[in-house]
Amino acid sequence: MRMARPGLLAISMLIPATCPAGSISFLPDGKSVARCEKGILLVKDLADEFPASEIKLPPAMGVDTPTLARTAGRLLVGGSDLLMTWNPASTEWKELWRVPEEFESDIDDLACDPKTGDIVLVLRHRKSGELSWKLLPKGETVALKIFNRNAPGAKDPAFDTKGNLYFTSAGDVWTGDLEKSEDAAVPYILFGSRIWPLATKQTSDSNAYGLAAKGVLPFGNKLLVDLSRAGGSGWGNIVRVPNADAYKEGLPLKWEELQANNGYSPLAISPDGKTAATWNSRDQRWWVMEKPDGQFEPLSKEEK
Repeated sequence: MRMARPGLLAISMLIPATCPAGSISFLPDGKSVARCEKGILLVKDLADEFPASEIKLPPAMGVDTPTLARTAGRLLVGGSDLLMTWNPASTEWKELWRVPEEFESDIDDLACDPKTGDIVLVLRHRKSGELSWKLLPKGETVALKIFNRNAPGAKDPAFDTKGNLYFTSAGDVWTGDLEKSEDAAVPYILFGSRIWPLATKQTSDSNAYGLAAKGVLPFGNKLLVDLSRAGGSGWGNIVRVPNADAYKEGLPLKWEELQANNGYSPLAISPDGKTAATWNSRDQRWWVMEKPDGQFEPLSKEEK
């Protein structure tokens, strides 16, 4: 158990843009996990010892490591300015949405609300690096603007099985709601509140001790967080904190370190919310956790 330093953790900070390393996702059946590498979609069955199945990404994807999410029956794959779906049953690829040229942005991240089927898209402007959020309602073809009310630089959106939204902002963990607006020019508004001030601010992001939350996974009564170096190599740890508002509950600013992250370790949750998974880029291995208070257990090492 590591004790945080309240004097440093209370400082809010803006984390500059970094090149995303891709993400992972469970497939809709909850029996397999997926990731991308070098233009290949790798699908690993959790129950067997065989290497991952390899599916070549469509050339139109535009990136080698797109970001992944899941709908009720499809895998969402977002790369460059294109959002596609992949059907695990038929292996069919289908274009779902393309970023309008006037946005001058690429898809940086995405998440799907399991209750509504709506898709949250985080776009990054190609010149400024500024982030903006859009909402693609289920069954629609036009993404709607989300006005960010009070969470500057919000990113890393994640939903729990009940449709509650979590994300990171300035290196800390937040929760929020997407509310419909009466203003047609701004159809949705993101309201957020910081619940875990985990960022450690240093003189610059190249300083080895500057840390930021780079991903959050709601897992029952716990939150798993990728808490790693704000810039540079990205080393750090996957840590665990209570799934609660640390301010309202008067919780101590401390966390439990679960697993070292010496490259990148994206997180994913199964459709039923009962299994968490991570891919550790350093040891090239999948790890799974079956209970919110349990530990990560390794799957067989993937052979390349």
